[in-house]
Amino acid sequence: MDNLISGKDLAKFLYCSSLLEEKIAKAYEHVAKLADDKLVGGLLGFIARDSFKHAECFRAVGEWLSGGFEVCFSECEEVWGESWKTLVMDAEKKS
Repeated sequence: MDNLISGKDLAKFLYCSSLLEEKIAKAYEHVAKLADDKLVGGLLGFIARDSFKHAECFRAVGEWLSGGFEVCFSECEEVWGESWKTLVMDAEKKS
């Protein structure tokens, strides 16, 4: 059991995950509004709503685990790597 993650590290991971999930949800929501096929738009909207719920759950658990310490946006790149920043920025462009 040497691979356990500390509560603080898990809190950071979940906070950063919530930011990414929220940006992606906004991108799904945007694409859903642009879809000319009603079924596709509806399904993408459904996926977007679920993603917003996931983001909120990640954020809530992260805040509970953090015990009140703040996680800076800049720390997320350290937690997730550079690909995290790229994904967040790409999702922002799509929304």
